[in-house]
Amino acid sequence: MQPRWLVSQLEELDYQTDYQMELASSLVFETQQLYAITQNFLELAKADVFAVHELYETLVMNYEAALEHAHMRNTRVAHQVEFATNTLNHSEQSLEESRDLQAFWHNQEHKADVWLSSANTHLHRCTAQRVEAESKLASAQAELARAQSALNHVRSLPPRKIYRGRDRNGNDLYDYEPVSTYQEEARVSRAQSSVSQRHGEVNSALSAESAARIEVTRATTQLNGSRYAIKDADNATHLAEQAREVATHTKRESQYSQSYSKECLETLEKINLLLIAFKETCEQQTSLIGTLSTDTNDAFLYLKSLEGQQESLQDQAFSLKYTLQDKVSLLLSYDQPLAMAG
Repeated sequence: MQPRWLVSQLEELDYQTDYQMELASSLVFETQQLYAITQNFLELAKADVFAVHELYETLVMNYEAALEHAHMRNTRVAHQVEFATNTLNHSEQSLEESRDLQAFWHNQEHKADVWLSSANTHLHRCTAQRVEAESKLASAQAELARAQSALNHVRSLPPRKIYRGRDRNGNDLYDYEPVSTYQEEARVSRAQSSVSQRHGEVNSALSAESAARIEVTRATTQLNGSRYAIKDADNATHLAEQAREVATHTKRESQYSQSYSKECLETLEKINLLLIAFKETCEQQTSLIGTLSTDTNDAFLYLKSLEGQQESLQDQAFSLKYTLQDKVSLLLSYDQPLAMAG
């Protein structure tokens, strides 16, 4: 075997050794760079996971606050719906009562109108009877005056001279009798009785007329009161209709609010499902970060092992390099005399 060829092989081996050492060094350096990048990304991932956890906690806190508010709102709206329903029922009952009251007072007005018409008719009849009684009284009083005048006339007449014969002396005897007033007195008595009767009839007619006027006044008062009551009932009905409209609108709005509140609760339930999925994702990320941390630690240990192996290889390579250089020097020295001899 020629020394030159051995030298060439040793130099090639030295070159390959240097190349492999550079390759190993480059590999270790790239591994270190990759570890550093991995470590940086791991820290960023931990920060992101921590931020996600904080976001999750914030979302949960906001969700719980929103859920509590939604339940409170739902309870309040339920009470509002119940109150609005009761108010609507009460307003409808009030409207029905006011309409019944309207009908009642319209009926009372009709009755009072009939009553007043009847009372006026009765008053006119009583007035006519009173006028007739007064006319009869005047006639009776005139008859009494004529009877009194006739009686007074008869009483003013001289006594009636009645011949009774002659006395002993032959003188005529006469009796003087007052003129009879029997018929005139009877006429006066009848006239007085008639006047007294006509006075009674007039007083009775006046009493009846007064009672009829009172009845007309009462009927008029009842009619006017019924009409005032009708106005009040009309106003009450109008107000009751407005109250029913307001109560209906309030109930409709409260039902809208209740529907919206239920939709909010349903939406919050969907959000809760999303939060559960979000929590699972956070847990998966935490688990993945733990796995990455473990893998990074393993990689760090492996990197340290590689660095140790690289240092050992470098020591061995340097030792081999020095040995090869010595061998090359020896071979060159060995080959020198041979070359000179040739």
